[in-house]
Amino acid sequence: MNFVTLRPSLYARIAIGSVLMLSLFSINSAAQSSRTFQDRWNAGTPISVTGVLTIMYADDFAHQRAELIHNLSEERTGKTFRLQFDTGAPAQLRSGMRITARGRVLESEIYLAAADATSVTVTGSAPNSATAITGNQKTLVMVANFRDKVLDPLVAGADCSTNAIGDRMFTDPSGQSVDALYRETSFEGVSFSGTVIGTFTIDAASTDACDTSAWARALDAQALASGVDSTAFNRKVYVLPTNTCPYAGIAEVALTPSRAWIFSCDRTRVYGHELGHNLGFQHASTDASEYGDDSDLMGMMGGLKPFNAPHKWQAGWLTESKTTSVTAPGTYNVAPLPLSGSVVSLPQMLRASRPGTPDSFYVSYRHGTGFEANTCCDYLERTSVHRWAGGVAKTYLVAALADGETFTDPVSGFSVTQLSHGEAFATVNVKPAAGCGAAAPTVTLSPRDQGAAAGSQVAYDAAILNNDAASCPVSSFAIARNVPAGWAASLSTTTLQLAPAAVGHATLLVSSASSSAAGTYQVTASVSDAINGVHSATATGTYAVSVTGDTIAPSAPSVLAARLKAKQVDLTWHTSSDNVAVAGYRVSRNGVVVATTTSAAWSEGNLTSGSYAYFVTAYDAAGNVSTASNTVTVSIASVKRR
Repeated sequence: MNFVTLRPSLYARIAIGSVLMLSLFSINSAAQSSRTFQDRWNAGTPISVTGVLTIMYADDFAHQRAELIHNLSEERTGKTFRLQFDTGAPAQLRSGMRITARGRVLESEIYLAAADATSVTVTGSAPNSATAITGNQKTLVMVANFRDKVLDPLVAGADCSTNAIGDRMFTDPSGQSVDALYRETSFEGVSFSGTVIGTFTIDAASTDACDTSAWARALDAQALASGVDSTAFNRKVYVLPTNTCPYAGIAEVALTPSRAWIFSCDRTRVYGHELGHNLGFQHASTDASEYGDDSDLMGMMGGLKPFNAPHKWQAGWLTESKTTSVTAPGTYNVAPLPLSGSVVSLPQMLRASRPGTPDSFYVSYRHGTGFEANTCCDYLERTSVHRWAGGVAKTYLVAALADGETFTDPVSGFSVTQLSHGEAFATVNVKPAAGCGAAAPTVTLSPRDQGAAAGSQVAYDAAILNNDAASCPVSSFAIARNVPAGWAASLSTTTLQLAPAAVGHATLLVSSASSSAAGTYQVTASVSDAINGVHSATATGTYAVSVTGDTIAPSAPSVLAARLKAKQVDLTWHTSSDNVAVAGYRVSRNGVVVATTTSAAWSEGNLTSGSYAYFVTAYDAAGNVSTASNTVTVSIASVKRR
C-alpha cells in the first residue's frame, strides 16, 4: 500500500489554470504601497470607532490569492473604514458583530496593533454561524457597464446578456445553473430564485479606484428608479466589467442580507463560489494551495462542483444519521456523498478526531452522480480525506485514494485505506489517531527584563524547546513577536524545524519608539504550528524605557520577610517607588545577586543545609539602583541519620 497525499496531476492542473487566467486581471498598483504598517501607524492619528463589522473575501483566482477584508461601518456617521491588523485579525471576529476599534486612522484605514488587547472590543454578537443553511435565497442580479467599458467575458464571444446571466443563475436549459447545483448538493435544502435586471451604465470608469460600495449604491439607485426595490431581496449580486479590482469576484461572508460582486460575467462557477461565501463557506484548500481542492465549489478549477463532506456537515445537509464517528479500528462501507440520504442506508461520511489539534478528519466516497460528474477523474471512484477545524475554518483536502492506497497522518497516526469501490459504496479500513505524545513547547526570552532609553534597540534570545515524545516527527514551529504599538521589532528567523527534545534559537530585536513615555512595557514571542495546535506557547519579557538624564534611584524595598517551608524559601517585600518607574528588583543571597524579578515576591527551593542571608534592591530603566532592603536570614539544619 502506498502513502499518498495529493497527486502531482492535481497541482499541474492548478498551475495550468493559473497560466490561462493570468492575463485576465491586473494588480491594483495603488494597493501595493511600499509603506509598512509601522510607517502608516506613525503617520496616522488616534481614533476610536464603534460600528458593525463586515468581513469580505476577494478572490484572485489568477494568482491563487484570497484577500480577507474587514470593513467597519461607523454607527454614528455611516462612514466605512477598512481595518488593517499588524499581525493578523483576531480569530473571533465575525460579520455582523458590533465592535469598537481603537487604533490610528490614515485616510479611510484604521491601523490596529494586535499586541494591544484593547485594539478591538466586541460589544455585540454576530448571527449564529452554527445555524443550518436552508431555504430559498431570493436574489437580485444587477448587470452594469462602466462609462468607459462594457461587460467583457473571459472567453471572447461569450454571452453576457441579462438572459444568459439569468440562465447561469436560475434557468440553464441543460441543468447547469447555480440554483440547480445548490438544490442537488443540499438535498433540496437550499435554492436560488430571483430576477436579473439591466444592463445599466454607472457613472464610474473601469480605471477608477476599486470602490465596490460606491458601485453597489449606484446600482441600487438605478434598480429603484427602474421600479425594483433591492431591499426586498436577501442576496444581491452586482455584475460589472473587469476593472482595477484585481479579483474575479468579491463577497460578504456569512451575512443575510448579503452582497457579491462578479467581474467574470461568463463564469457560472464564480457566481456560485461568491454566493457560497455569502452563505458562510470558507475556501476548499490544500496545504499547498488556497483553492487546491478542485472537488468543491469553494476551490478553483473547472465548472460547477458540489460541496465536499465537511462543508455539507457545516451546512447541516449531512445529518448525524448519515455519519459515523470512528473511535476504533475497523472496516466501513461508505455510500456515495452526492446521493440523498433518503435513498441510502449506509453512512455517507466518517469522522475521526485528530488529538492535540482543533481538527477532525472527514472521509467520504466521491462517485460521479449528478454535479459530481463535473469533478475530474482524480477524485471520482475514490475516497476523499479532508481535515477541518470546524466553525468558519477552511477545509483541507489531504488525500484522494484509489483502491489499495493509504493515507497516514504523520502527526496523529490516523490512517485510511480504500480497499474496494463500486456503484453503491466504497469499502475502507480506518485506524483512529493514536497520537505520538505531542506537547506544548517551552519558550523563554533571555535576558527577560531589559531597559534602555527611548528609541534604543535591545536584543532578546528566544529559545524554543520541543517537548514532544521521541516517537513524534520533526515539527515546524512558526515564531511571531508582539511589541507595543509604534515600536519596531524583527526576528532573525520566523520558522524553526525541531526534532523532539531539540532546542532552537531566534534573536528578537526590539526598538522602542523615540516618543515612548518612561515606563515598563511588555514584549512577547509566541510559537505556533499550522499542523499541530498543541504546539502553541508564549514567552513574555519587559522593556523598561528610561528618561534621558534620570539619575534618581528608586526607594529601597521595605519589610522584607522570609518564610521557610522544608527546603524552600519564599520572600516577600513592599514595593519601591521611583521618579519615573521601577523596572525590577534584584535578589541577593549571601551578597551575590541570584535573581531579578518584576514582582514583589520570589522563591527558591532545594536548598542544602546552612545559613542564608537575603536582601533586595530595586532598579529603574536608567540603571539607578536603590539602597538595600532589610536583611533576613534563614537557617536549614542538617538531617542526622541513625
